[in-house]
Amino acid sequence: MRDGHPNGPLRAANARAAARIVIQQARREALIHRMAIDALAPDRPPTRPRAGEWQHDGEALTP
Repeated sequence: MRDGHPNGPLRAANARAAARIVIQQARREALIHRMAIDALAPDRPPTRPRAGEWQHDGEALTP
């Protein structure tokens, strides 16, 4: 919006919409990834990592 080109507000709205789509897709893929990990390792407790943490064999590993 700061560059002064025509349709700045429209371009900004389109960029926000695109960012929302990318974030939603990343969340879907993360969920599917966790489900696949849980399905492939049935002897392990379900993976429910907190934000910013990875879990492997019950231990939290920070990225």
